Amino acid sequence: MFSSLRRPSSIRSRNACASVCLASVLAVTTPIGAARAGSGDFLGGVAVGVIGSAIVNGLSNQRGGSSPGQVRRVREPVVSAETKQIRQDQIDLATLGYYGGATDGRKSAAFEQALVHYKLSKGLIGTSILSETERALMHAEAAQREVLVAIGDPGADPLLVPGQDRRVQTALRELALYDGTIDGKKGKKLVAAISRWQAGIGQAPTGVLSSDQTIHLMTTVAGQAEGRLEAIDRQFAEMGRPPRPAAPLAVQPAAVAAAPVAPPAAVAPAAAATPAFTAIEPLQPQAAPKRPHDVAVIIGNRAYQNGIPEVAYGVRDAEAVRATLVNRLGFSPDNVIMVENATQGDMATVFGNRESFKGKIWKYIDPEGRSKVFVFYSGHGMPDVQSRSPFILPVDANPATVTINGYPLELVYSNLEKLNIEKAHVFLDACFSGGSNTRMLIQSASPIYVSAKVDTGTRSNKLTILAASEGDQLASWDDREGHGLFTSFVLKGLAGAAEPTGDGRLTAAELHAYVLENVRKQARRIYGREQTPVLIGDPETEIARR
Repeated sequence: MFSSLRRPSSIRSRNACASVCLASVLAVTTPIGAARAGSGDFLGGVAVGVIGSAIVNGLSNQRGGSSPGQVRRVREPVVSAETKQIRQDQIDLATLGYYGGATDGRKSAAFEQALVHYKLSKGLIGTSILSETERALMHAEAAQREVLVAIGDPGADPLLVPGQDRRVQTALRELALYDGTIDGKKGKKLVAAISRWQAGIGQAPTGVLSSDQTIHLMTTVAGQAEGRLEAIDRQFAEMGRPPRPAAPLAVQPAAVAAAPVAPPAAVAPAAAATPAFTAIEPLQPQAAPKRPHDVAVIIGNRAYQNGIPEVAYGVRDAEAVRATLVNRLGFSPDNVIMVENATQGDMATVFGNRESFKGKIWKYIDPEGRSKVFVFYSGHGMPDVQSRSPFILPVDANPATVTINGYPLELVYSNLEKLNIEKAHVFLDACFSGGSNTRMLIQSASPIYVSAKVDTGTRSNKLTILAASEGDQLASWDDREGHGLFTSFVLKGLAGAAEPTGDGRLTAAELHAYVLENVRKQARRIYGREQTPVLIGDPETEIARR
């Protein structure tokens, strides 16, 4: 009875043909990609984008083009650096709640208005132009806001919070323990990161978080993010503070006319005063080095970026230490890893990372375990504000985000302890308060006092550490010698001045006693402050033998 409602096959064929012809016409006459999603152009956006492309692909197949199922690749348009930068600014402003437009990399009126409102909210002049410092702070603020959003209520019951593994991934990444994808999947990297965090807080490294541990983790990271946001606001406040007015010049009395005086004889202009430091002695390698298996890592950081003050003698310290190790202690120059102005990548290359301790040092040491490793670092140190963990600072770091782009001192120690070596001696001409001889590394921030002593979770007897100062002190400079004050006396001690008995054997205790006495005396005399070098590890370990 329903046969009368069926269309004859000839009609169905004509309709099918008509549909194909319509789609073909649309595919040929309408430019692909001309319609935007959501524009309401149904035929352009759907018929051309789906049906039309299928027809075009079918025609190309008939002409011997790409095989069925293949998609013809369209070259992506080149995006300029300025467009990328504006797009990132738009994303950051949207995250912070100042912008609701498209993230298209275009300077629209809405985007510029959002910039003005953001800068005014920070106490800055309301312009639509960001300086590099303002942009870096805005990006850091947006990143920390995203962390807080991802974590949510840190005290919430983990069993009731959806996306728990994603929260944990975010939190562990902020603590520099996880470098995988934030995908909510509990893979090997996440389990390993959880285990490292558990071991770091003195718990069994099971790789599975209890509810209490999860809350502790989330609370720690949320507190860290809040602290960083406060530091960013303080820095913005300092930038927006008007400069102090200069003191008015004293009014000079009118000069009394006097008889002209003959000009004095021409005098050659005085040369600019440049300190005449003792030249670093050239390397004098021995034909048969006394320490053929021993390896040295020497890092001298001077030229910091991102507004961080330079360490005037960082590179000169490193060059002098290398000369002393080769010329006086018998190291082979081929076994000295020398890095000037080390970036974060350089440090990871030398020391390894959390995934592998087999950095450049591992490649240089004796496979049979007969090596001793000598590590020297001159440069800035920096604490994490929340965890109070010390970091050595690469030259490309941003002090406001040291946990992301600093290098943890704990990681230096732990990776050295994993090496198959006899001993490792670490010398640190750096302090970890966040201060320097000129100013704080984060403007308007108070110093956070931490020491160079870090619990790495192991109890090996390999490490001996000699640090320039205690946790609440600065590492001073010796402007007469052109070195860090600590380095200046380490060099003299290694050259023989620290051996009270003259037996040719220098222990850690002997070197520390010599450096301690002289650094304390000179820091008081020159700067009027305390600087107390610290020895960590076995005092009887042998540093050098002549």
